[in-house]
Amino acid sequence: MGGQITFASGSASWWLATVGVSLAAWVVWRAYRRPGLPAPWNLVCAGLKFLLLAVLAFLWLEPTLVRRQPKRGTNDFAILVDNGEGMQVHEGRDLPARLAAAREGRESWWADLHDLFRVEPFVFGDRLVPTETVDLKGNRSDLGAALEGLRQRYARRPLAGILLFSDGNATDRERLERVNPGVPVFPVMVGRAPEGPDLAVTGLAVSESGFEDAPVTVSVQVSASGLAGQACRIQILDPAGREMAVERVTIRSDSQSIPVRLRFRGAASGISAYRVTVAPEAAGVAEITGRNNARNFVVDMGRGDYRVLYVAGRPNWEYKFLHRAVRKDEEIGMVALIRLAKREPKFEWRGRAGENTNPLFRGFQGEAAEGESYDKPVLQRLNTRDAGELRDGFPKEREALFPEYDAVILDDLESAFFTADQLALLESFVSRRGGGLLMLGGQESLQLGAYERTPVERLLPVYLDRSGTGKEAPPANFRFTREGLLEPWVRLRLMREEEEKRLAVLPAFRVINEVRSVKPGATVLAAAVAESGEEVPALAVHSYGEGRVGALMIGDLWRWGMEGPALRGDMETWWRQVVRWLVVGVPGFVQVTTSRSGDEEPAHRKIEVRVRTKAWRPEENATVSLEVSRIGGTGTTRLFAEPSLDEPGLFEAGFVCPEPGAWEVLAKVTGTDPDGKPLELGTSRTGWAWNPEVDEFASLGTNRALLESLAARTGGRVLGWDGLNDFARRAAELDVPVVETVASPAWHHPLWFLFAMGLVLAEWGIRRWKGWA
Repeated sequence: MGGQITFASGSASWWLATVGVSLAAWVVWRAYRRPGLPAPWNLVCAGLKFLLLAVLAFLWLEPTLVRRQPKRGTNDFAILVDNGEGMQVHEGRDLPARLAAAREGRESWWADLHDLFRVEPFVFGDRLVPTETVDLKGNRSDLGAALEGLRQRYARRPLAGILLFSDGNATDRERLERVNPGVPVFPVMVGRAPEGPDLAVTGLAVSESGFEDAPVTVSVQVSASGLAGQACRIQILDPAGREMAVERVTIRSDSQSIPVRLRFRGAASGISAYRVTVAPEAAGVAEITGRNNARNFVVDMGRGDYRVLYVAGRPNWEYKFLHRAVRKDEEIGMVALIRLAKREPKFEWRGRAGENTNPLFRGFQGEAAEGESYDKPVLQRLNTRDAGELRDGFPKEREALFPEYDAVILDDLESAFFTADQLALLESFVSRRGGGLLMLGGQESLQLGAYERTPVERLLPVYLDRSGTGKEAPPANFRFTREGLLEPWVRLRLMREEEEKRLAVLPAFRVINEVRSVKPGATVLAAAVAESGEEVPALAVHSYGEGRVGALMIGDLWRWGMEGPALRGDMETWWRQVVRWLVVGVPGFVQVTTSRSGDEEPAHRKIEVRVRTKAWRPEENATVSLEVSRIGGTGTTRLFAEPSLDEPGLFEAGFVCPEPGAWEVLAKVTGTDPDGKPLELGTSRTGWAWNPEVDEFASLGTNRALLESLAARTGGRVLGWDGLNDFARRAAELDVPVVETVASPAWHHPLWFLFAMGLVLAEWGIRRWKGWA
């Protein structure tokens, strides 16, 4: 720290000193201008005498040097050492040996810091520990959490600074950018980039789809160094070690990033854990480390109890093939409501006196003949859960539609079939409930069904402002667009050439509802191409509110299934994928999700459970219990979620993973009925994977840029091992919380006396030398 000079004397002393020095200067000047004293030595002697008088006058003013310096033994100084396993790759055992040598006094910087500060050493990996032992075995390097821990620990203590030993590879960089320790951080760059061969899984993305042959797609990013010309093997394993998918890749350069896409079919439903690994194909290759060669991931294939409501205006071939296809999917149940006859105007039937019911039901007894009057359509219910389901036709209330079905399919049905309230209910089912809607083409669909200016028109991904016949037209071929070929649930073959070859043998379709264009944000996945080359949209989809909507403008897709067993099998697979697309992702009435818990350590998961009533409103009067377990492991942790103060119907809990791996949580929600009896409201399950080794070994090099950024942000600077001694010697110059003021009067310093004596002796020596004295 710098200082300043103060003078104890008042202003009068300044005037007296100035006058005295001026008079003395005049006397000296007159004395040394005597004859016999030749220049320039007379001037030199006069200058020495004058300088002596000036020094005496200056000291007469009592100058005092006042400076502030750290009070010894009062301020704290933290030494923070990274003991993550990644440090073993860079520094090996050198770092513990160096720190041990410093503590034993073989390096002066440790003693210098101890002489001025209260030094406390810490190590950090997945947590902050006050200790002098460094064993380099933590599976993470949570630098942000460690700095935040020091800030809290020294919140009421005078912390002067932090000396950080690290390679710069922090595993919680997002948190590190938000942390402000409040004191300068002085990073010491540790380690060097290792040399040698290495393979690492650096990226992983998982997507589940309705693609029946391979519903799970895993995009893996592999980093390879030092293995040019060799081959590596990427594979996906289930918990039992069985190989689900494998890919062999040849490495072309010494440093290469390799993207690989693997597809496999795992469990049909529920939460499953898998592991992707990469390894050299040749035996005997010694990598720098094998801790970055694998990564766990979790696949969620849904709850597996979806229900679809199919509503048609007349019995047709489409329902036959659609029902046959969906029946083979054990996770989807399709309920049908098919109109056999339209409602008729009510009038007196002359065929038989006293008959009030529709003659179509003549001869039927029981339910079939009850209440089926002329002004009601004749409906047939198929695959219903019980006798009461859909008894009154299409649902009229939320409680009858929202909890029962995940998607609705409309086929050849005009808008007049629904009441205004039912049309609005359909829009709410998609936009708020998050359900799926698919409208099939036909003689009474889309614009021909008079859906213009109705809530359903707002739902559809196409504009209803072009007149389409909906009847037999010139034959048109079914072709996927480029966007359609990119959607796994749309195509049936992995390769584009195979898919185009399959489409070429499909029959031509003749019932097409022509539309002008699609709405903004919608995507055309297939087109109907006439022999003249004219092309119109055949399949379009988009998101609407919380749900998704599709429109299939072809009304005779059943022709596909009439061309033989092979094509019929393809059509059934395609229908199952389309229905899967409709229902997968529809939120349940109990929905559990997990996420990283803000600024908490990476092992901490925030569990959120959203509970809704049958009318899709937040349910606040519920009890939510959670069962957390490691997939493939034993033991279950049970806890309860507490209601959130920020969102109605939201219940929250926290969980800290005790070990790496794949985890799942089961949420059970219970309530009470109007009589106060316990009532099960539903369950939900989700999973996640925790891979601390991935971040720890993400880079085998050092990250000096991160340490420099941290130092610049906190007011410190990056040091090297050779600069520690100089840093410790100059530590007193740091701006510290607790300082003391030290005053040093000039009279007390022997240098002033020696300087004055030197001036006298110099002047006397010159005069003696020249014979003037």
